[in-house]
Amino acid sequence: DKWVNTPIENSILIEYSDFMKNPKKILTEIYQFINHKVDDEFINFVNKELSISYKNTMKSERYTELSNLLSSL
Repeated sequence: DKWVNTPIENSILIEYSDFMKNPKKILTEIYQFINHKVDDEFINFVNKELSISYKNTMKSERYTELSNLLSSL
């Protein structure tokens, strides 16, 4: 409640899902919050280097377990 509903002064809240949906936009907001300006070249570099995206993966053991479960239905 303290961090979400009553943000601290001079802070920025970042929703994880928003960040993952549009990392470039959120990185721009963060950079602007910190530096009070925008540097598209830097933002593009960071976005490219970090390759921010959802990584929908699971361990092979878990996959096998779920596959077996579904096969038995």
